[in-house]
Amino acid sequence: MAFEQRYLGTFKLIGLFGNFLMRFALLILSIQVMAVAADDDYQKLIDSGNSRIKTKDYDGAIAEFTHAIDLDRNIPDAYYLRGISKRGKGDRDSAILDFSKAIELKPDYAEAYSWRGLSKSDKGDKDSAILDLNKAIELKPDYAEAYNFRGLSKYRTGDYDSAILDLNKAIELKPDYPEANLNRGLSKNAKGDLDGAIADFTHAIDKNPTLAEFYSGRGAVWFRKREYDKAIADLDQAIKYNRNLSGAYLMRGTFKEAKGDWDGALADINEYILFEPETAKLAIISALPSNIPHILSAISIEFPGQSFLGNAVPSLW
Repeated sequence: MAFEQRYLGTFKLIGLFGNFLMRFALLILSIQVMAVAADDDYQKLIDSGNSRIKTKDYDGAIAEFTHAIDLDRNIPDAYYLRGISKRGKGDRDSAILDFSKAIELKPDYAEAYSWRGLSKSDKGDKDSAILDLNKAIELKPDYAEAYNFRGLSKYRTGDYDSAILDLNKAIELKPDYPEANLNRGLSKNAKGDLDGAIADFTHAIDKNPTLAEFYSGRGAVWFRKREYDKAIADLDQAIKYNRNLSGAYLMRGTFKEAKGDWDGALADINEYILFEPETAKLAIISALPSNIPHILSAISIEFPGQSFLGNAVPSLW
């Protein structure tokens, strides 16, 4: 009895301590389970956002990535992917902020530098864009997308030879890269290498036969070669795959006008006006070098005079 009384308090203390340890262990386990669940939720949001980017549901993607950021504000990938989504919507300034945040969290994030550079190029910030793309290539020399984006940026500045070198490198690193063929085709077309441009556009179409821009690019080159039927056929395909590509209607109208198909040209121009009413007058004046008074009067657009007329397809094409 004396022994029990002597050690009873000790046994109770041990029991209490053991109970505390058990409760503490359960608490740690529950925290770990919650953390795993949070990680699982985060990854589901990232996966869902990526799927939405692929279908060009940029608003939905932005919502998913924003939710992921709310779960953890220190993971750079969500900012990077949200930046891509914002650029897809045309919100370059906000996209650049997201890419910058991703870089702040991960200073060696080559992909974020690359997409920030592209977004800056979109805005006309040429020097800063090239600096970002140079950094991306420095961090990841085998990153084909960075060479493609830098090539596109150089094309936009008129540095066609250097652009082609970058695009050659992009295709060397990633042979199945139709977007790089598109950009190289644009650069070759700008240099006057029409056959080389057609070869690149055709390769891009073979790799991805449903992207409208590939057909419109090749159609513009066929037009320069005075292959009007081929040019119109390519623009037919461009419009088939993207009926909202407003410039394609204007281009096809130009090609039909060159063939003397006034009714067809007028129909396409009217379609273009529906998409771009504010810019239609100037674009039509620039794009249709002959018989413009006839066409403009038919669509009730005031004709400002011969001084606005040009003799070539706009350099944009």
